[in-house]
Amino acid sequence: MAATSRSQVRYNSSMEFTLDGQPFDLTPELVRTRLIGQAPEDVREYWVEVDSVRWPVKQVIALATGAERTRFQSQDSRRWLANLGFLVG
Repeated sequence: MAATSRSQVRYNSSMEFTLDGQPFDLTPELVRTRLIGQAPEDVREYWVEVDSVRWPVKQVIALATGAERTRFQSQDSRRWLANLGFLVG
């Protein structure tokens, strides 16, 4: 019987992106730190799980970056957070 191989998924330890010319650099640790003392809002459609708690993706990016939610879309948020290794839905 042949052994099955598992592909390893590599996540970024840092995510760099630009919003309206303003650069941002996120890490999973920075995201977690910025959520301390905050409460997740009700999830309407898209969520990210951070330390076993589901948050709205746009709320997490807004808290992590300080950027207004109107500056980015949910799909961008989902991609950035997934690239950092967070579970998104």
